[in-house]
Amino acid sequence: DMVSFTGSTRAGKRVGEIASQTVKRVALELGGKSPNVILDDADLARAVRGGVQNCYLNSGQTCSAWTRMLVPRAKHDEAARLAKETAERFTLGRALDPATKLGPLVSKKQQERVRAYIRKGIEEGATLVTGGPEQPEGLPKGFFVKPTVFANVKTSMTIAQEEIFGPVLCLIPYDDEEDAIRIANDTIYGLAGGVWSGDVEH
Repeated sequence: DMVSFTGSTRAGKRVGEIASQTVKRVALELGGKSPNVILDDADLARAVRGGVQNCYLNSGQTCSAWTRMLVPRAKHDEAARLAKETAERFTLGRALDPATKLGPLVSKKQQERVRAYIRKGIEEGATLVTGGPEQPEGLPKGFFVKPTVFANVKTSMTIAQEEIFGPVLCLIPYDDEEDAIRIANDTIYGLAGGVWSGDVEH
């Protein structure tokens, strides 16, 4: 009677095509590039830590992940330092190892796709703060991707516009709250988002 699908836009289009042949109702949830807006009065350390953890949930394979961290321009470098510290605490390893905080991706194809995005971010001029496209040291096998943080990301860059679906965080500086809202809305996606402030009304 109905098909509910969560996954890529490409697969969702195909599900919709096939379902239409028998006039099935379809509910599709097809990805995101969710912004995490850290306002000037937020506890920066707490907001950055929370944002990195959200981004890396399920090895970054979460459609609602806050993959774009928007920070006031004056606090950008400090946020990048905090994000680096947090990301580098994510120990990679087998899912059954209690020490593991970041497991492998779902497939070799996805690993290669995420690594291609990381290379693209470097090519387009984003600052690689930590991580990178190489196989993590000590893990010669497995579809692992290093927990990666980019800083000085511009909204025009591929990594700021397309869903990566891996442990890759983009730090984007903004000038004022109107600018932050503009950046937050500057993608084709609208699935989720976060806002951090020291004041609920704000």
